[in-house]
Amino acid sequence: MPLVYNIKNCPRTVPLEHWKILVQFWSLDMIKEQSKKNKASRAKNTSQHTTGSKTFAEIREEEAMKNPDRREPSQVNMFFLTHKSRDGKPMSEGTSKNFSELEDAIVSHPEKLESTNQDDILSQVLGKDQPGRVRTYGRGVVASDLWGSRSQVETERLIKEVKENAQTEIQNIQQKMQEEMEIKLQERVEDMKSQMLCGFNVFLNQLQKNLPGVEIPNLSFLSTTLNTKEVEAIATANHEVFTAEKEVFISFFAFFLNNNL
Repeated sequence: MPLVYNIKNCPRTVPLEHWKILVQFWSLDMIKEQSKKNKASRAKNTSQHTTGSKTFAEIREEEAMKNPDRREPSQVNMFFLTHKSRDGKPMSEGTSKNFSELEDAIVSHPEKLESTNQDDILSQVLGKDQPGRVRTYGRGVVASDLWGSRSQVETERLIKEVKENAQTEIQNIQQKMQEEMEIKLQERVEDMKSQMLCGFNVFLNQLQKNLPGVEIPNLSFLSTTLNTKEVEAIATANHEVFTAEKEVFISFFAFFLNNNL
């Protein structure tokens, strides 16, 4: 439209001199070109918020006040709150598609629903934020306001990763040490059993020589009846293999005499 026509249509709330300057600014080729680009970019946004005149900051504060710990809602929850259907109006096709994809992502990764990190469900579904803005935070908020500079974020991520790796390594070492201790204990128990049976045989051989008329029983049954727990109990109580062996000898000898002499 002609410049003169636009100037004549000055709104009542705007001083005429200010309006003339604004109309002349809009008529510049550079501004017209920028307007076309902005219009095209706006057309690509198929998911419009439904908050009306209420700002995202107000909604975020209202939701935080509902939580006992005053925790702010995550970005994905804010997206649901600020884009849901209101007054019975149907959601746009783009919003409906985004909601569906977000719900699927939540089912797959429920632990990220309350995430407030940059790498949350919202960014994974809708893509990374544009430079100089953060979704669901409104104008004036940039990524560094929330998460610090890129170097800080990377440092924190590396620290977290190192801690997790260290914890895993410690658990692996503890498990390996436990397994080695169990193997050594089992080897010691088997050695104790062998020494005790050997001692029994020596004792009974001497008994056979001293009492040639008495039938000496076979000790092969001890290899099964003298189990690991019994040997461990003996070793724990007496601390020495041969002390434990002596106690068993005495018990066996008393049993033998009571039943054979």
